Amino acid sequence: TIFLDKRLDRGNEGYRRKCNILNKEKRVEGEKPWFFSSKGQMMISTTIFFLFSVFMILAIITAFGTIRNDAQNFIGTNEMQQVCAIIRTSVDKIYAPSDYASLSNATMGKVTVNLPERIADITYRARFVNTSIIIETSKTNLNKTCETGLDINFTGSTSGGRTQLEWTRYSDGRSTIAMTRV
Repeated sequence: TIFLDKRLDRGNEGYRRKCNILNKEKRVEGEKPWFFSSKGQMMISTTIFFLFSVFMILAIITAFGTIRNDAQNFIGTNEMQQVCAIIRTSVDKIYAPSDYASLSNATMGKVTVNLPERIADITYRARFVNTSIIIETSKTNLNKTCETGLDINFTGSTSGGRTQLEWTRYSDGRSTIAMTRV
C-alpha cells in the first residue's frame, strides 16, 4: 500500500519514491510543481486575461452591429413612410380629374419634389407598379409598398433627389402620372 499521509510515514524513503512515481517526475524536495511557480501563474493569468479581452472585444463588436442594424431598420421604416407620403401628396396635388376632353395630349399638372438621396444611409429606388408605390433598398428586409388609392396609370421610377411628377391627359381620354428624376 502507498501511504500518502506524511504523518504516518515520516522519513521513509519508500514514501518519497512512491510519491515521485505517482507524480511521474523527480523533484528536489520542497520544489513546487510548475503550475504553482510564479512563472506558471504569470503564464496562466496572462492567457486568461488575453482570452477575456478577446471575448469582450467580440461581444462589443456584436452588440454594436446589432444596435446599428436595429437603428437602421427603425430609421429606414420611418423614412420610407415619409417618402411614400411625399409622393402620394404630390400626386394628390396635381391630379384633379374632370370631364374636360382634351383634343391633343396635354400636361394637366406638374410638381417637382426633393426626395432624400438615401434612406437610412442605403440607396433606394421608388417606382410605380399598377396603383402602388414600391420602395426598394439593397437591404432585403427594408422594402415598403404604399397604395395611392387612385384608378389611373402610373409609370416611372426615381432613386431619390430632385424628382418630377407629371399628370398627362391624352386625346383618347387616358391619363398617366409619370415620375422621373430630374
